[in-house]
Amino acid sequence: MNSVFDLSKTGTEASGSCTVGPMRAAQHFVEQIANREARQTLYRIKIELSGALSASGQAGGTDKAVLLGLTGAASATLNPHVINATFRAICETGSVTLPWGKNIEFDWYQDLIFVDDSIAYRPAAIRLSAFFIKDETFSAVYGFTEEEMVAGPRH
Repeated sequence: MNSVFDLSKTGTEASGSCTVGPMRAAQHFVEQIANREARQTLYRIKIELSGALSASGQAGGTDKAVLLGLTGAASATLNPHVINATFRAICETGSVTLPWGKNIEFDWYQDLIFVDDSIAYRPAAIRLSAFFIKDETFSAVYGFTEEEMVAGPRH
């Protein structure tokens, strides 16, 4: 990822900034976890969507995009015909398989939160938190300023 603008490009749903951005953020987040020694002790990932991402939520496909990003799916190579099936499987099984094969529990009602307030003073943001055995945590916030959302991606 070169810049915050790489997080928002036209994507799989009507608004790329509500799908591709969260998908890339989740993908980047799990890449960061994959490089940690403790990755096999990961037992939970919590997702908080705020601002425009929370408001668009399910209708904008943000929820599907972020969960697909956790699996390592990339918007450029994603087959649109598997989006709903993959999303449904995650919700029905209560688990998500990360890119390195680690399967963790995922509870839609506890692990995906739509937040009314802004995170990190951004009008659209996603906070991802990873929880490991022995109380270790790792969190990252990805977001856009109002100017970045209006200007859109730079090429």
